[in-house]
Amino acid sequence: MMNDKANLKSSGHNDSQGLLNELKKILIGNGFCDPNKKYNSLLDLIEDLDSEQYLWLRNEAIFKNILSQFCIVKGNTVSALEEKIASETVEQPTINTPSPDTSLDDVYFNNKFDKLILKIRNSIDRENFDAITENKLSDILNLTRSSLSRLPGIGEKYVNLWLELKALYKDNNNLRPSRRLVENISEYGVNFDEMVINFSSLNAIEKKNLEKLYRLKSSESILEVINFNSLEFERIEGVGKKFISTIIGLREKLQIEIEKISKGVIDYENMESDLISSTKFRSIPVDQVGAILLEDIDNFLDGIDEDEQEIFQYRWGFIEPELTLEEIGLKHGVTRERIRQKEVSINNKLIRNMRLTQNNIWLNLQDNLNSTLPQAMQDLSDCFDKEENFYRFIGYICGDKNIIDIINPDVQIDILNAFFAEHGEPCSIYEAKEYIQANSSVSYSNADNVLGYLSELRKIEIKDENVYPKYLKKNEAAACVLSKHPQGLPWLDVAKIVNSKSISRTDLNQARPDYQALFDSDYVYLAGKGVYRHTKYMNLSEIDIDLIFESLLVFFDQTNRDVFHLNEVFRKSVFLQDKDYYTLRYIVKMYGEDYGFYFDGKSNADSVGLEKGFKNITQKDVILRAMSINEKPMTKAEIAALLKSNSIGHAGFYIDTMVGDEQVVQIDRMLYTTPEIAYKDIDLPRYIAGIKEILLNEHRPVDPSIFQQKLNNDFNETYSKYFYSSIAKSNYRKHNWYRKQNLYSLHDIKYNNLTDAINKHCKRDFDANTNFKRLNEFIAITRESALISIGNWQHA
Repeated sequence: MMNDKANLKSSGHNDSQGLLNELKKILIGNGFCDPNKKYNSLLDLIEDLDSEQYLWLRNEAIFKNILSQFCIVKGNTVSALEEKIASETVEQPTINTPSPDTSLDDVYFNNKFDKLILKIRNSIDRENFDAITENKLSDILNLTRSSLSRLPGIGEKYVNLWLELKALYKDNNNLRPSRRLVENISEYGVNFDEMVINFSSLNAIEKKNLEKLYRLKSSESILEVINFNSLEFERIEGVGKKFISTIIGLREKLQIEIEKISKGVIDYENMESDLISSTKFRSIPVDQVGAILLEDIDNFLDGIDEDEQEIFQYRWGFIEPELTLEEIGLKHGVTRERIRQKEVSINNKLIRNMRLTQNNIWLNLQDNLNSTLPQAMQDLSDCFDKEENFYRFIGYICGDKNIIDIINPDVQIDILNAFFAEHGEPCSIYEAKEYIQANSSVSYSNADNVLGYLSELRKIEIKDENVYPKYLKKNEAAACVLSKHPQGLPWLDVAKIVNSKSISRTDLNQARPDYQALFDSDYVYLAGKGVYRHTKYMNLSEIDIDLIFESLLVFFDQTNRDVFHLNEVFRKSVFLQDKDYYTLRYIVKMYGEDYGFYFDGKSNADSVGLEKGFKNITQKDVILRAMSINEKPMTKAEIAALLKSNSIGHAGFYIDTMVGDEQVVQIDRMLYTTPEIAYKDIDLPRYIAGIKEILLNEHRPVDPSIFQQKLNNDFNETYSKYFYSSIAKSNYRKHNWYRKQNLYSLHDIKYNNLTDAINKHCKRDFDANTNFKRLNEFIAITRESALISIGNWQHA
């Protein structure tokens, strides 16, 4: 403001339009006039001010300077113009005259009577004087002079003011009570929780005072305006009549708008209201989202001063080239830190002035975040100097999302190789996206970007809605082929199929078995003489590995030998004889070192040795130690990196075992840690009690997504459903809850798992919403979790 004044004083404008523009700039900067309104003359501009604004402006030297210059141009005198302005603009403040039936909580006169009402109410409260029976203005008007005079603190001054108030109402019988909206008014049939005030529709004074109200109430609910009580703010320091009258005026505007919404005159959810925006999600095409955002940005920039416009444009590279904080600071003659502070303030104002909430923008865009987004929102993206800045801006208004990493994800180029090695080829696009989501930080909707990226690198081929591998290691390629052959294959057949499909980085040798392809593999094992088989046909979950190695240890103790052939113990152990020898061979080879055994299978020796003094640190110990040192959750990939085999398959085996033994808990979709770390910052008994209360209130089996929804809300937390599932899984026996996989209840559960319930109650030819309603009759589950599970089931 001071810079504007100085510039204006030194300006050499000699035309009225230039003076008008300069004055308008000052008034807009202070929120005193509408930036979008056209003014034909200086007089029109000044006449648009209220009395308080005019009195402020009249005392400014810059205004007198403008008037003197204006008079030279127009041939008028300053006094004549002042007299006309004063006669038409400087009036007594508007006096509200609420009806006698108005609640005392809503009475507001905008003059000295407000202080009188407050004084009388406080005196009556102190004396416990039973004079206010209906809490209406009429109670005050119907007091007697003698009863009023007896109240403490009510002297002749207040009695005379009260007589003046009574006189005001003596002959006025047509006053209507002020209407007030309250939180539970049902007649309007609207959900205030889904409404927010659209700042872009407010003038500068309304914006300023609404921000102030939100700060004072520590809440940004629309109900703070709807239920505004002026008496609550009468004695707050820094709160004046302008603030109160502005909020009351805004309250009246809201009331009118809500009445229109309730009567169906306007659909605020469809953005037909300028004053009220919806927080409720509605699907909007991407190009329309871009058009809305561009319009909101233009309106926002029109409402801020030129300095703020420049900072916004330079920092985002919007219209203007992007500049650093230092560069902008030099332009404006201020420090880098001052520009940074202004930038934060400007960006916050922008978010306030958008018609779509950040969550709404994110929900509308998250399924379209790919390399075609700039083309889909071309009018908006063309405003940015660089595509990177466009992505950065979209990420900010979506709630500080890293859009660049989503569109160009940082993932390993062989992320799908383990999937092909385990499950074979091809796989559906749906399966590939599910696997990418589970083994990276990429969401399902953005896994398309990963597939496109891998396809460009020729690591995969996408054809007819299927994904084919093109860059597998030898052992991965062999496993990929064998995954489709339950009985196994001889080496020559494996090599021929791999080479014909061109799925390996290098062709396999068809003349003799390739050590790298067969023996250096987590997925392939020797299943007979010259026959190789995939490990997925070996059901390790039904094998007690601990007992196998106990049998080996017993044999060592009995024979007192350091080395023996595996077949020796196989023939002599009753426990081992009912096992498949080649399965036993694979278990000893892959897991032996965890139990202190060494295996050498070269040249069919199948030797097993026991090294004395073997350090008793198992792979499980390594995992637990790493979790304890890091004190943060770990992914399967991170756990696999700790293992000698680096196998995600082995990591999964250990994790499943350790989760079953309650040594490890899953706290998110792909994150694991120890119970001590997972629960160290929470009141665990409180969460267990919360889960129990939910189970008491439900007569259906409960999915952990319900625990997440209810307890996150109750405890103001953001934990995942896996976190709550881990608590339930660790405590269900202790509290005698029933459990079937991830379903919990205080009563017997008739389903084996959630998929079993979906099979029994859902139909594949029904739409997702219908299936959700059917499932929700029998299973307590959130809509989001249900739709994901139903979608997985339909695509299985």
